[in-house]
Amino acid sequence: MDGFIVTLALPAMARHFGVGLSVLKWVVVAYMLAVTAALLPAGRLADIWGRKRIIVVGMSILAVSAVLCALAPTVETLLVCRVMQGIGGGLVLANVMAEITAVLPKAERRRRWP
Repeated sequence: MDGFIVTLALPAMARHFGVGLSVLKWVVVAYMLAVTAALLPAGRLADIWGRKRIIVVGMSILAVSAVLCALAPTVETLLVCRVMQGIGGGLVLANVMAEITAVLPKAERRRRWP
């Protein structure tokens, strides 16, 4: 969802930055490439420094980069901020499921919640 939710805003961004959708497709692609590239190193960093720390760092990067994306004055700045978001997203994505399985007992994982 994080990677593609921005597609709703692409037409407005095209008008704001004065660029075509062919340029703005990189707003989506930059995030997805960064997430993909960050997944393996994020797992290794969690092995070294701990999952919780990497998840907190990832969430912090996501939050800061989201604010920077909102304030981006140019499309180039926006792309750099989306790469930052992707790195933060990769840090979180690689470790959050592992943390959930470590915290919840196996019997609780398949339980239906009301």
